[in-house]
Amino acid sequence: QSFVKWLQELADKKGLPVHLDCHVLYGGGYQIMLQHALRLHKRGLTRGVYKGGRFMLVDEDRSDMRDDWPMSRFKKEAKTHGFRVCAQRPNFEGLLWRLLSGNNHIPPSSAQTVLRQLKIKWPDYQKNANARAFGRKFTWQDIQRVSEYEPDLKIFLKRIGLL
Repeated sequence: QSFVKWLQELADKKGLPVHLDCHVLYGGGYQIMLQHALRLHKRGLTRGVYKGGRFMLVDEDRSDMRDDWPMSRFKKEAKTHGFRVCAQRPNFEGLLWRLLSGNNHIPPSSAQTVLRQLKIKWPDYQKNANARAFGRKFTWQDIQRVSEYEPDLKIFLKRIGLL
């Protein structure tokens, strides 16, 4: 949620007419997350919201869960319901690691390794950091740079007008 709030702040600073509505899906596998997103979307339609695109920002390493869909199937299933998946590799901390200047290549594949590497570059990072922490650490240029290496992120940022 804090990351989306930070993106909203970037959009507001640029004067973009966009509102990013964020709902946490609370984990589980991809199939469960899609079912939850569909319920939220249906409820939102009755209230007149969700007029723009629908994106799901998810950790790619969730596809390692047993008895769940692989990322390719998740993206296909989500697309049939009007959602676009933006996969964070290997997870959210991997995206943050890449946002740090000079980290354009793919982060370590292990969640533990990427968190350890992130804490080397950002020692006071804690999970559930707030939007203010992201604003102090990253700039619009950082997100723009990383989007050149993350096609899902680039599509999302273009859709909301940040690129």
